[in-house]
Amino acid sequence: KDNLVLQADPGAGTITGVTMNRCIVVDAFSTTASHSQGIYASGVDSLLIEECVFDHNGWSETVPAAATGFNHNQYINSCTNVTLRGNLVLRASSQGTKLSTESAVDFDTLLVDNCCYIEGEIGVGAGGNEAGSFRFINFTVKDCVMMWMGRAQPTGGDLGWFIVFKDQDGGLIEGNLL
Repeated sequence: KDNLVLQADPGAGTITGVTMNRCIVVDAFSTTASHSQGIYASGVDSLLIEECVFDHNGWSETVPAAATGFNHNQYINSCTNVTLRGNLVLRASSQGTKLSTESAVDFDTLLVDNCCYIEGEIGVGAGGNEAGSFRFINFTVKDCVMMWMGRAQPTGGDLGWFIVFKDQDGGLIEGNLL
């Protein structure tokens, strides 16, 4: 279902100081109605994912595991001080990197630097799933390459977006090849 889960227990504080370096994370899928990701991280402070490959997570073409808009290569929820650097993020079910939170100002400081996103519906998507005040602060997406978003459309949808920010306060998008 999920290849890697980093999830803080409610009321127990956050997970602090996690580094993931030069890992290959591929082919996570679920044959039931549950969601699947290459990595799911929630409640983590100081998360570094560097020089990793995330490929074809959230779905399968060879077994009955349908792609949905809820399955991603990277799903990062309610975290602080997140750095994604030098990663290859390929052929996601929906989003290459899904960033989410349901609480105001609950996701602070994100750097996506020098990553390559190929296929999927959305390269980097940040937004809450409900209306409300700002949830994300201090976002930077820079020096990334994003190609063919929406080309394969494994979910059957018609999305094809490179970068989507919603509910953010302060952000910088620069030097990307889209």
